[in-house]
Amino acid sequence: MFIKALIGLFRKRQTLKGYERIPHKDFKGKVHYDQKKCKKSYACVKNCPPTAIKIRKDGFIEINHEVCIRCGICTEICPTKALRIEKK
Repeated sequence: MFIKALIGLFRKRQTLKGYERIPHKDFKGKVHYDQKKCKKSYACVKNCPPTAIKIRKDGFIEINHEVCIRCGICTEICPTKALRIEKK
């Protein structure tokens, strides 16, 4: 799992610059972040198209839900599945 986290950190962005504002098919709520599962690979920060995910001073991430376009890329790219879509 550690190797996957390192690969995600140094991999090129997988999103396009001209991303579309199309929500993920299962997205009805918001992205839920489980801090206990997070191994700080920051793959979600690197691959977030609108840069809605930032790194806090303590090393964990913070999601700005006002900027989030609900594309679901962060939930798919997270190696530890610390991010998930809340289905309301």
